[in-house]
Amino acid sequence: MRPHHRRRQSDADTPLPRVWPRRTALRVLVSATVGLAVARLTAARLDGATVRGRVLRTVGRRTYPAPDVRVTIAPVSRRARGLLTYTDTDGMFVFRQVGTGTWRLAVWSSRSQASQTREVTVQEGQSYVDVPPITI
Repeated sequence: MRPHHRRRQSDADTPLPRVWPRRTALRVLVSATVGLAVARLTAARLDGATVRGRVLRTVGRRTYPAPDVRVTIAPVSRRARGLLTYTDTDGMFVFRQVGTGTWRLAVWSSRSQASQTREVTVQEGQSYVDVPPITI
């Protein structure tokens, strides 16, 4: 008489369940949705342009570079969080990888309590957008 040998089933032979539990399915759906949104945002940011400009301060009749001035850029079309930077000692600011579309550029100086806003348009395929000097 032959001994009865049971074949051990490996993980590769184990069939997947036909229906995932609800919690697992929801996690997969949320992960896929967030992953897609991050991928789209990353692709838009990597294909974007560099927006650069200069902020000047007027004292009397003379104009000087305005260092340490807060500059923000945010999309006009949707309520999204923008990007923030400060001007350097020459009053220059740079935003890298700004996606295509119309953006609102806001400049604010804590020293003079002055602010200015400008709209900047980044077109597809554009590498640089030079903003004319902003005087506060």
